[in-house]
Amino acid sequence: MSATGALTPAEAVRGALDGDKAHNTSTPEPAATDAEGVGLMLSVSARTVFRLESAGKIGPRSFRIGGSRRWAVSQIRDWVQAGCPNRATWLKKAKS
Repeated sequence: MSATGALTPAEAVRGALDGDKAHNTSTPEPAATDAEGVGLMLSVSARTVFRLESAGKIGPRSFRIGGSRRWAVSQIRDWVQAGCPNRATWLKKAKS
């Protein structure tokens, strides 16, 4: 939890993945998450998320908010359900 008492993006994703009912009723699922949150969704470290991103192996593109890199949670979920294709394949599917 941050100094202000708000959940970090990774904590929000963790609560949603764990099926934390108290979390889900008090705070909606985050629209975006950081590398730690994506790592939780994929069961890898944040460092591995950055490596995969750099290699073009994570389909959805990340974006920046201030100095922080974020990914859309819904896009990551859709990408996993599609079988985790590489970025080129994912972007071709998105265009069709």
